[in-house]
Amino acid sequence: MKKYGEYKDSGVQWIGETPSHWKVARLKNKSSIVLGKMLMNNPPKGEESLYTLHPYLKSRNVGWLDLSLDDIEQMYFSDYEISLYKLSIGDIVINEGGDIGKVALWKGYEEDVYIQNSVHKITPSKEMSNEFLMYFLLSTSKKKYFWSIVNQVSIAHLTKEKLSNTPILIPPLSEQQSIASFLDAKTKPIDDIISKREKQIELLEEM
Repeated sequence: MKKYGEYKDSGVQWIGETPSHWKVARLKNKSSIVLGKMLMNNPPKGEESLYTLHPYLKSRNVGWLDLSLDDIEQMYFSDYEISLYKLSIGDIVINEGGDIGKVALWKGYEEDVYIQNSVHKITPSKEMSNEFLMYFLLSTSKKKYFWSIVNQVSIAHLTKEKLSNTPILIPPLSEQQSIASFLDAKTKPIDDIISKREKQIELLEEM
């Protein structure tokens, strides 16, 4: 059911009509996007002092709206790479490889964490609600848009170029925040049920 007075064609087939006051842009125009670092288990010979070990996220750590942080591994980063690949609270992470399109919001960890090159980090502009953009990218992924633009002949990779050119909707910021709050309220009971089921499974396995 339509709840706004006027609608318009978004110009994007898979999005369809939108409220007339919403805008459409490319993701790259409303955020900065960084693809993670190539895996480095050892520092370059002769440059050992320039690199330090730090934890990093890989695609296996990223789920649908959640992150598995129990098995975070470490690799070497230089000072420059630390500044480039570090995750900040509010960043969105989305899989480049593996299960492409899985997306979650970074809420912090007991120490600084960085990203490996199977994961993108997206830092939204001030025009965007982090939570709204996360939910929008989740919807985009569930509509199989990302799978429609990647090469499916070989291993699928959601490249930075293709992710950057993804169309996104931009309601006024206050509406983004309201939509995100509504979705948070709707997904929390589901998350609670899943958590209870996981605990029950753990207890059964112990028994």
